[in-house]
Amino acid sequence: MQRDLKRLAGDTFDVLVIGGGVHGVAAAWDLVLRGFSVALIEKGDIGGGTSANSLKIIHGGLRYLQHLDIRRMRESIRERSALMRILPHLIRPLPFLVPAYGHGARGRMAMAVACRINDWVGHGRNRHLDGLGRAIPDGRPWSKEECLDAIPGLPARGLTGGVVFYDGQMENADRVTLSFALSAASKGACIGTYVEAVGFIREAGRVAGVKAVDVEGGAEFEIRARWVVNMAGPWAPFLVRDLYPEAKRGEVPLSKGFQIVTRDLTGLIGLAVTSPHRDPDAVLSRGGRHYFIAPWRGHSLIGNTDSEFRGSPDGFRIEADEIAAFVEEVAAAFPGAGLTTADVVHAFGGVQPANARRLGTGAQVAKHPIFVDHRRDLKLSGLLTVIGVKYTACRWVAEKTADRVCKGLGYRRAPCRTATTPLLGGDLRNIDEFLRRMRESAVHGLSGEVLERLGLLYGTQAPRLVRMMDKEPALARLVPGSREVVPMAAVAYAVRHEGAIHLDDVVMRRTELGTLGDPGEAAVQACAEWMAGELGWGEGRGRLEVGRLLRYWPVGGGE
Repeated sequence: MQRDLKRLAGDTFDVLVIGGGVHGVAAAWDLVLRGFSVALIEKGDIGGGTSANSLKIIHGGLRYLQHLDIRRMRESIRERSALMRILPHLIRPLPFLVPAYGHGARGRMAMAVACRINDWVGHGRNRHLDGLGRAIPDGRPWSKEECLDAIPGLPARGLTGGVVFYDGQMENADRVTLSFALSAASKGACIGTYVEAVGFIREAGRVAGVKAVDVEGGAEFEIRARWVVNMAGPWAPFLVRDLYPEAKRGEVPLSKGFQIVTRDLTGLIGLAVTSPHRDPDAVLSRGGRHYFIAPWRGHSLIGNTDSEFRGSPDGFRIEADEIAAFVEEVAAAFPGAGLTTADVVHAFGGVQPANARRLGTGAQVAKHPIFVDHRRDLKLSGLLTVIGVKYTACRWVAEKTADRVCKGLGYRRAPCRTATTPLLGGDLRNIDEFLRRMRESAVHGLSGEVLERLGLLYGTQAPRLVRMMDKEPALARLVPGSREVVPMAAVAYAVRHEGAIHLDDVVMRRTELGTLGDPGEAAVQACAEWMAGELGWGEGRGRLEVGRLLRYWPVGGGE
């Protein structure tokens, strides 16, 4: 996957997708599988915006039971199974404990019933996952003693037990997003990162493409397409604002969220703790909505916050006082953990569309995706705006988007194949057997731990990295100074085959080097020096790249 500005400017595509978040790249994948010629542009890097604001959880929708929304539960369970089927190396089952206090809606009996209903609604969830080694187990009630044995710091007063349920956890959410883009590119989609849409081409009452700017070089050019899909996430409404009369333009409601990474708090099991914020949509209320503490790479990932955000998404920042306030709330909900701001090693987040009717209630994030066919409100054909909300629903939103494009272009709806077609790297029979072979391959003196991690992150594409090491043995050495076990081959692969052109593309989204916070000067310099040699950077460019990278760490080295 490499930028091809000549093709972007020279071809006329069936569909142009604007936005390289998970919903945009999933749509590009669906459309190209249906036989369309597809281009996708993103003003930054793939998955570098809102899609990076992820708790790494693929939800099965248990929380929708409080809303008595069985349909959304069923949809979430179906989509979780689909994503685990097409990316078995990157998504695995993860147990979560929900403690029960007292009786009634918060009691153990009510929660056990909820787990039973959840298992019943999702009875077919493992139809294609058993053989892959990714089956989602049934939930089950736990006694008070089992809860305290698993998480000794759990508040014991009033504890009557709990339930354990399972969801999916992404090994690396950035690589899940990237997998859709790489897969679309492998089937012929033209993916242009660092290309910004700055206006629309309008011809005879229809949109015929966009006016674009190469963010890297400054060149302006046009990209023509028979249909344009605006999937720029929270930026999408801003992109079409100039198409509306002045009187109809208004501020777009957005919600700001972030999560923190801390020392390990719960071992190998996730924990749901009650926040002070009410869920106003809950029919069967258990009190405040939950914060989730998920085990992640030897740390705990805690999220997420939800507050009103005003202005352009480009202005998103995480402030120190916001981190401190969130830590205080989590510490109050789980005092036995003894959590303080000193335990926070990293924080990351983004903005999402908000429900305008819920602003100020503590539950601002929109509940449903937004589809706007601009033939209706602007009398302009050829333009569709789609704003997804839930990461779990990315494949479903892409399917519905492609259905609308088929209709808009006058084609009979082609069958959607994304629920069963493995993404790049996901075409394996059984994850346990695959990882065993990776561990035992013992290539280039790399440990079983390193090789297994390559298998989890790259799936069946991992042997390509091994072949790179065969040709260039220097790429088998680990990135120096980092707590992560990342061979230099991963850096080379990111640049040569995955479209990385900036240092942060590699450190934050192609590898795991920076996703637990600042990996240290030695690791950053090693990556920067290798990329400088590969891409021909001068000394000044290298310094700029390092400075650009530091903005990702509001905690520690990024200050």
